[in-house]
Amino acid sequence: SFQKGLGTQVNVSIMCHPHTDGQVERTILTLEDMLKACVIDFKGSWDDHICLIESAYNNSYHSNIQMAPARFSHDAIEKVQLIKDRLKIAQSRQKSYADVRKRELEFQVDDWVFLKVSPMKGVMRFGKKGKLSPRYLGPYKILKRLASIVPLEGVVVKDSLTYKDVPVEILDR
Repeated sequence: SFQKGLGTQVNVSIMCHPHTDGQVERTILTLEDMLKACVIDFKGSWDDHICLIESAYNNSYHSNIQMAPARFSHDAIEKVQLIKDRLKIAQSRQKSYADVRKRELEFQVDDWVFLKVSPMKGVMRFGKKGKLSPRYLGPYKILKRLASIVPLEGVVVKDSLTYKDVPVEILDR
């Protein structure tokens, strides 16, 4: 019904007999003609000159793409490279914008901070799972500054990535 609505017809072709694909048939016919000419000219040793046939076919003008296939693929490669270069420039520009806004945070003793908790699949926090679980914990007061980078030797992480939240004091009643 979809094909009828578009006014088209689908013809299925198999790998060894592509008789329903006109473009493939035309290509095969052209290559057959070139091979026949080589057999006549080179007295049956066409396989020694197959690279010449391929080069002649790829460098000759094709009316359906209005250029030689070698030039067509070369143009496509150039366009892909141009797109990659422009993407790299755009990514670099966006990175520079992000770097301008980014700042290194330094926390001091008695500062109040929130702890960001990244949501992970399958991990249940605070009895809530998924997008309803909180993104930040806290606020917490910084009691002591150990160093700018804290070593992980003393940190123990359970395999299930669960923990017990123990309140230190009640701040508001």
